[in-house]
Amino acid sequence: MIFLRFSIPKSLLLCPTISIGLIGIMKTMKKITFKSLIVSLLLLSIQATVSGQTTYQLAKDASKITILGTSSVHDWTVEVDEFKCDVSIALDDNSNAAVSGVNVICEVKNIESDNRIMTGKIYKALEGDDHPQITFKVADAVNVANGTESAVKGQLTIAGQTKAVSLPFKLVSENGSTIKIEGKVPLKMSDFKIDPPTAMMGALKTGDDIEIAYSIVLTKK
Repeated sequence: MIFLRFSIPKSLLLCPTISIGLIGIMKTMKKITFKSLIVSLLLLSIQATVSGQTTYQLAKDASKITILGTSSVHDWTVEVDEFKCDVSIALDDNSNAAVSGVNVICEVKNIESDNRIMTGKIYKALEGDDHPQITFKVADAVNVANGTESAVKGQLTIAGQTKAVSLPFKLVSENGSTIKIEGKVPLKMSDFKIDPPTAMMGALKTGDDIEIAYSIVLTKK
């Protein structure tokens, strides 16, 4: 900011008309200067917020999603071999985080069990041909202290059905370069109009309740 210093001759100040005019000009300059100061502070505030936000990408080899369920014969688990996850995280000096822009995409074909027949039945139950992706998206930001638990609300889409889901998680930041997010969320297949898979000519029936466990490691892009 540049400040101009000028002097006003005493003879001009003694003239009522000129004096009133100069006072008006000085008041206007004060208003403009104050307004400019407010605008500058707002711009600095916005700039600081943007600069503190970082986009993270998935560390694939260190991340995993597991689906756990029950059946009339035994409990079962399936692994999601590959998925995508993007998220924006703003960290303060204490590594407390503001999490936003979460976008998780899982291809149904990447959900596999140890049993090839069961894998096929899961794919069919999830209507993989018509709805090849499972997605979870979050628009609003959530604040969480480093090393503590919180929850984020988003839209989960499975087999073409979208539901609002609250996803609990624990966030641990390691110097801001690596962030680990872990948690579990219980779901019901029927909430997404999914018929639980069966096997062995109906002798094995899977339960309606499932649990999705996730351990996601993120690194700076």
